Amino acid sequence: NEKMARLLLHKPENIMLSSFFIAKRFVIKELIRYDNAYPYIAGLLLRTTHNIGNLLVEPRNRASGTSGYSIKKLLKLWLNGFTSFSVIPLRIAVLFGVLFSGGGLITVLIVIIRKLQNPEIFTGWSSLIASVFLVGGVILMVLGMAGEYIGRIYICLNKSPQYVIKETISERPSLHDKHDSGI
Repeated sequence: NEKMARLLLHKPENIMLSSFFIAKRFVIKELIRYDNAYPYIAGLLLRTTHNIGNLLVEPRNRASGTSGYSIKKLLKLWLNGFTSFSVIPLRIAVLFGVLFSGGGLITVLIVIIRKLQNPEIFTGWSSLIASVFLVGGVILMVLGMAGEYIGRIYICLNKSPQYVIKETISERPSLHDKHDSGI
């Protein structure tokens, strides 16, 4: 989870995220604007601000009961964070597609060169594997590129802000000010 948060959510290394935090009002207002079905608090917090610090708190033992988080619920929560706030997994798929396509293309060229050098070589298995790598890589690359577009659509539907306005300061006089000054 820590590596995922650093890679996908750009969480600073020295910050520990928790379900318990305090925040300024503008941050909370931005967090509650999120109205999709799968909220991930750490992702919402980090898309709003990176001006975060840690506060040392002495943990206490639970007074009663046990945690409501099972392994299944924790995995669902992690998967939610993994898929909700970044298109990086889709870009990794494109990268693998390019690598497999390149590997398949190189293997196809090697098979062809070897066959031209020695026409008696049996090339059935090598050419089949090379073709599988080439075609599989192209398919993976195209799926990743389609996924990139779908991911961008999802980020737009997710209403991810490009920036968050903390406060506005107006230097321009209002209409009411102009009327009073005789302008």
